[in-house]
Amino acid sequence: MLIERTNSQLIVIDMQDKLVQSIPGNEDLCACAMRLVDAASLQHVPISLTEHCSDKIGSTIAPLRSRFTSKQIIQKRHFSACKESSFEHRMHTVSRPQVILCGMEAHVCVLQTALQLQSRGFSTYIVDDATGSQNNTDKNTAFQRAQQEGVRVVSSSMVMFEWLGNADGNEFKSVLELIKNA
Repeated sequence: MLIERTNSQLIVIDMQDKLVQSIPGNEDLCACAMRLVDAASLQHVPISLTEHCSDKIGSTIAPLRSRFTSKQIIQKRHFSACKESSFEHRMHTVSRPQVILCGMEAHVCVLQTALQLQSRGFSTYIVDDATGSQNNTDKNTAFQRAQQEGVRVVSSSMVMFEWLGNADGNEFKSVLELIKNA
């Protein structure tokens, strides 16, 4: 099953200041997430952002947060975003059956959100190179568990090329530049 831009949405989970600092390879993960958000915006794929306990963990890193409007940002207290009424409202408003997730941490908020979305009938994808945990064992175990439950693990390039679908036009050139600058 291909990811289609007209049927999908991108959700960036908890890439917040204090949390990001504790994730190995955080600069690459954050840059990858920003490329995904930029590619989604270029292709009119709806984007959302969650912030977990922002009063304690801080806001999303500034360069990423600046890419979102206030209505695209969801505050949450639960690990699974699906347990937040504002998230449910956003999912209903966007109404796209394919959900692409990235963010932090893979084994907590990303996994719990992915599993609940999958159980609710969404085709759910986690972007490996834009998702992190404080240690690789937790990240790898989260991905294994997600896959056992039917969640697909993909790369950011896979998502961007599937959104494109072809090599025609200015969108292709713009997205290709994002990928080349990785």
